[in-house]
Amino acid sequence: MLQAIAQGFSRIGVETKVETLPIATFFSRATNREFALFLTTYATTNSAELLRQVVLTKDQDTGAGPFNRQRYSNPKLDAPLLAALGDFDADRRVARIRDALAALEEDVGVIPVFYPRFNWAGRKGYVRFVPGNAFGHTNAVFAEPV
Repeated sequence: MLQAIAQGFSRIGVETKVETLPIATFFSRATNREFALFLTTYATTNSAELLRQVVLTKDQDTGAGPFNRQRYSNPKLDAPLLAALGDFDADRRVARIRDALAALEEDVGVIPVFYPRFNWAGRKGYVRFVPGNAFGHTNAVFAEPV
C-alpha cells in the first residue's frame, strides 16, 4: 500500500523514499518527527477515542493526544471534543463529536488515504463466517457450520 501511495506522490512531483521499519523503530522515529509524511493506522469503534488519541492537541500533563505524532493542534477541534469526553448526555456528546470531526475535516488535519476492506471466503454450504468486530480480525470463533 505504501509503495502505491509513494508512486502517486512521485507522479505529482513529490520526492518519496519508502522505508519499512520494525514497529519499535518506526514509532520512535515518528515520535521524534523524523518523517515528513508517514503511514500508520489506529483502530477503534469509538470516534471520540480516536480523536482524543490521534488529533487532540498533545499535552503530556493531561495525557491528551498521546499518538498525535504530527503535533496537529486545532482549538476548534479541542474544545468540542474535550466537552464531549466529559458529557454523559448521549445526544449532546454525539453533537460535540460531530463538531470536532467537522473542524478536523475543514482544516484537513488528517488525510485518510484508504479504507481497508476485509473479505473472507469459505466453501458454500459448509461454513458461514461472520466477522465479530469492526477491525476485520479473523477468528475461528466467528465461523460456524452451515
